[in-house]
Amino acid sequence: MRAPGTIASLTVVLLVGVACLAGPWALPHDGGTVFWDHMLAPPNTDAGLWFGTDANGHDLLVRTLEGGRVSLTVGLAATLVSVVIGAGWGMASGFLGGRGDALMMRIVDVLYGLPFPFLAILLTVFFGRHLLLVLLAIGAVEWLDMARIVRGQTLSLKTQPYIDAARCCGLGRGAILRRHILPNLAGPVTAYATLTVPRAILLESYLSFLGLGPAEPATSWGHLINEGAGVLEAAPWVLAFPAGFLTITLLCLTALGEGMRPAVPPPQKPEHHPVPTPVPEPAPLLAVTNLSVRLGARTVAHAVGFTIDHGETVALVGPSGAGKSQTAQALLGLGGHIGGSVRFRGQELLGLPADRLNRIRGARIGFVPQNTTAALNPYRSIGAPMIEMLRHHRGLDAAQARVQAIAMLERVRLPEAARRFDHPPHELSGGMRQRVAIAMALSCQPDLVIVDEPTTGLDASTQTAILDLLRDLKNRHGTAFLLISHDLEVVAGLADRVMVMQSGRLVEASPTRDLFQAPRHLCTRRLLAAAGHELPP
Repeated sequence: MRAPGTIASLTVVLLVGVACLAGPWALPHDGGTVFWDHMLAPPNTDAGLWFGTDANGHDLLVRTLEGGRVSLTVGLAATLVSVVIGAGWGMASGFLGGRGDALMMRIVDVLYGLPFPFLAILLTVFFGRHLLLVLLAIGAVEWLDMARIVRGQTLSLKTQPYIDAARCCGLGRGAILRRHILPNLAGPVTAYATLTVPRAILLESYLSFLGLGPAEPATSWGHLINEGAGVLEAAPWVLAFPAGFLTITLLCLTALGEGMRPAVPPPQKPEHHPVPTPVPEPAPLLAVTNLSVRLGARTVAHAVGFTIDHGETVALVGPSGAGKSQTAQALLGLGGHIGGSVRFRGQELLGLPADRLNRIRGARIGFVPQNTTAALNPYRSIGAPMIEMLRHHRGLDAAQARVQAIAMLERVRLPEAARRFDHPPHELSGGMRQRVAIAMALSCQPDLVIVDEPTTGLDASTQTAILDLLRDLKNRHGTAFLLISHDLEVVAGLADRVMVMQSGRLVEASPTRDLFQAPRHLCTRRLLAAAGHELPP
């Protein structure tokens, strides 16, 4: 928005808007005043007729400004209708997905097939020429494009890791739409709305030129252009001035909309990372039985079973693509088609109503994603989701939630936590973002925390600090952890037990010491060799 051309376009649009709004009142006469001695008179500064007069002796400058007021009003109002209806429809369609999305977009396709001039003529025949009908006719067309654009953006946004993180925190659909989807749509919607205004003005001018616009005494640029076309040879200025205003305004609005596009960040591509699964123990905190996960026609987890006890740290390791992440997401009811049983504190989670499952996500089971950069909403401060979780699950007011959130950030050793609380994620280092994600997962003191690849992409010293932090939190609070990793060296000093997954199946599960000293499965031996361990014969 700082490009000289964009700023110049905005300046011109503002000047035209102010002139059309205040100009008719500032001039000594209105558009209805008739200059009997100056019919179709050319511009005459001595007589105060800067644009000349039309065929009825009216001051063309006043009429052009009054017409601009109507045209701009129609453009802005029709754009507002387009944004409200189109953005709402597109966001609902994209977020629902499935059959609901297909039905809603078929309705849009059917409405696309209706010819715009026929719709305008139909409304005029039945209800007469009225400004409101012009708005209805234009709004009925323009919201369709807005719906398609917003739907596409929503489909992209809802696959972002920070949306999955919000679900893991226990937020419902309404909260996710209001606090995560809608703010991220603001940029694209604003940019496209800026491009919709000139299109709406052009459509209004088209209707007025055909004689379907607002009835007299109201006028618009399209109406004035229609009048000017009839006297083009005798008085070309009657066409030139309103046409010039219309052309300049449309060009500047279009340039303004195009200039705003670079300010809209492109949606990030969804990233898929491995997620954890626990180990068997008596009196388990979590018990998983015969768990299967299917994504489309592909089964990514087969008959997985394990348990995790209170205060235990279990590592789920395996090569990339083994199905670790999909298995861990299934524990929270996320992912594709999920079968089997997942019991947490004796309560079955699979098939649990969404509102009851949301009370467990974030409150009793925390989640630390692998890609903390993508999992933190770039449009919000690092503290906003923590306040949101504490208010949602603990019933605190905003001030209490803020105090507790800052205290948790200090507990995970985020430097200058109070000062950084309102900073966006991009102002923090990778290690700091990892600490923020851990603090979010621990905000409501959950019994189990799923940690996905906590050290990926971090330097050696930061890796050590993060692992020390997890170990300290486990010892002080007795929290159970499910640690996802492909690196056995990382989990050696943290996990009580290790499970190895390959091609969606658990192929080995042993206490950490036994697995390192006597690996049984070929996949485990390869992982140990990759970490530089000497293998027993």
